[in-house]
Amino acid sequence: MMNEVLKRKLWMIKVIGSAALSEEKFNHVAIKDELEQKTDYDELAYYWKAWRDATGARMRDLYLDNLKLLKEIAAANGMDDVGQIWRRRYEDETFLDQVEMAWQSLKPFYQELHAYVRHKLLKVYPTHPDLTRGGLIPAHLLGNMWAQSWSRKFKFLKITDETGVNLDKALKKKYKSVVEFFTEADKFFQDVGLDPLPPEFYENSMLVKPPEREVQCHPNAWNIDPPDVRVKMCTKFKFNHFNIVHHELGHIQYFLLAANQSRFFRGGANPGFHEAVGDLMSLSVNTRTHLESLGLYEKPPNFNQTASDLNFLLGQALHKNMCMVQENMCMVQENMCMVQENMCMVQENMCMVQENMCMVQEIRWMLFEGKIPEDQLNSAWWKLKQEYQGIKAPVTRSEADFDAGSKFHIASNVPYIRYFVAVVLQYSFHKELCVLGGQYDEHNPTSQPLHLCDISAGNNTKRVGQMLRKVLSLGSSKPPQDVLEIITGRRNISTDAMLEYFKPLRRAIQSAQSSPFSDILKRTTSQSAGKATTLLSLTMGGQTDEQEKPWAVRELKLFSACLELI
Repeated sequence: MMNEVLKRKLWMIKVIGSAALSEEKFNHVAIKDELEQKTDYDELAYYWKAWRDATGARMRDLYLDNLKLLKEIAAANGMDDVGQIWRRRYEDETFLDQVEMAWQSLKPFYQELHAYVRHKLLKVYPTHPDLTRGGLIPAHLLGNMWAQSWSRKFKFLKITDETGVNLDKALKKKYKSVVEFFTEADKFFQDVGLDPLPPEFYENSMLVKPPEREVQCHPNAWNIDPPDVRVKMCTKFKFNHFNIVHHELGHIQYFLLAANQSRFFRGGANPGFHEAVGDLMSLSVNTRTHLESLGLYEKPPNFNQTASDLNFLLGQALHKNMCMVQENMCMVQENMCMVQENMCMVQENMCMVQENMCMVQEIRWMLFEGKIPEDQLNSAWWKLKQEYQGIKAPVTRSEADFDAGSKFHIASNVPYIRYFVAVVLQYSFHKELCVLGGQYDEHNPTSQPLHLCDISAGNNTKRVGQMLRKVLSLGSSKPPQDVLEIITGRRNISTDAMLEYFKPLRRAIQSAQSSPFSDILKRTTSQSAGKATTLLSLTMGGQTDEQEKPWAVRELKLFSACLELI
């Protein structure tokens, strides 16, 4: 009788995806795109449209051909659609239900952030009709070509204008070379009890851009054959690069610890685990707790620590939360691709917290299943964008466009829901490791807030390292639910830790004193909550389009809540 280990090895390699096609058809599957962004309202609208004209619109017919290939891939692997292949690695029949539950629990937070951001943008564009007449945000105003991360507009969106810590300057003051970023990150992992990087890492990695040739600079971690593990990165003296270094070395540690497994099992426990582990490290490295320990947290004169902490959390939320919406949309999109067999050619996207992630994924799933007719590809996309993200196109769109195709992950058939899963998991991992390390008391969370926890600090880091070793060394040799249970004590994903992490920010946004509406509220202290409708009408220009009403109603509730606090 076949033993369980051999049975799992065969299961891991049974489905080979696009490799099941002929060589000619295999080479037809991948398509590229790239990001471009601007800040001026009209100029950004031009680039927003031009990017989609040059990408999605031009590939619409090719993508329909691609959907036929994806259907063949599924059939060649004994499955109904590619969505089944992509979800297979989660090894859970309730996976879709879990993602939906996670999204529903995060949705109120996202809606609060959406209302906050829209009213901040109204200060930048106070009279523009695209912003004043409804609850949806024009997609080109959010600092990202796909509106999936809003942190690039942080200078307009931050809660206060207090001068923050200049981390780029601090890095240049402390370190002579960006290579020292890697030695510092290596020390971080050693501080939690993991092994130092092998010599092969520094011998074989590309840590800076070589002067003599052009290279692809997108950061990547590579698992060649441990101890030969590498990072490819054009590192610069920027704090976000310092952060990325820790993220990539999180992947490297995963590679090294899983190297004891068969080659079949050297991946993450599920597709979201690897990204979760990388970002888990960033949650500690970003804290002022850790930065102070490195001598990088140099406070300017008249520094306001409370304001700085809230702005820090806002920046995190604008990045993490918005991406989750995109990832959740991707899930919706992967769902959209699945129902009527005769429409499977249309089958084959998007995910603040992160409506965009799930949306991207969901639209593809719906396409894969044949749920979206070929003549409704773009309208279905924008229906999801409005419903999940609360954003709208800045210019008129039609079925001649294929705006989902402007996203690399759609064009290149890259599953996206893993990023949603990764975001939820990283906060769960962070909380449990902080408890193990004695840096967070879940029974008294305000004594040591979760957003200030550094897992490399304190006297119990050995316990943190032992847990990381135990979990990462399993690779994918066990079902992901078993691995998740080891570190979190539960077999399903949960957003509890994420919501706990951002609780101080939510309190600030919901309070009258620090809300984005405070300037309006201060002028209306004699008004009752019942007059919130008038306020909202004035702010929105007095008219709300039908599809924008749900978002406008949510903002009305926030106005009412704030007025009641005065």
